Amino acid sequence: MKYIDNVDFAKKLQTTSGNIDTQNLIRASELLEELSGNLQYTISGYINNKNKPVLTVQVCGKIMTLCQNCLEKLDISIDCTNDVPIFYTESDMDNAIFGDEAEYTDGVLADAHLYIQSFIEDELIMSLPIAPKHETCEPITYHDKPDSPFSVLTK
Repeated sequence: MKYIDNVDFAKKLQTTSGNIDTQNLIRASELLEELSGNLQYTISGYINNKNKPVLTVQVCGKIMTLCQNCLEKLDISIDCTNDVPIFYTESDMDNAIFGDEAEYTDGVLADAHLYIQSFIEDELIMSLPIAPKHETCEPITYHDKPDSPFSVLTK
């Protein structure tokens, strides 16, 4: 897997693409049981109208994990595209994302060695449902009373 200088990449209007096997995504695997699948990505750089370097990242593919309701296998289609501005300081990024006049929902710090796999993994994690489950699963209820071993005594 390769690294990019994200500011230089954006300024030179470069593009890169590739595939990632989700079994290599350690953090995502910790969030999802039995994660498998393959993701395709494209990263393109540009300078926006505020003269800020930006990476456009597109991630698509199909991953398999376990349904959080029935614990059976579940396919999730991933198709996300995000513009990720590059910030030179953490305080600039925090103000732009969390400040009173926040104008962005995502961002990355300037990095001469941005690891593409980690960047794609971040985008995948942010696009995942909080609790993946089948649309047709019956909700699990905990109102059913289990058989009591003492029910024999009541007879």
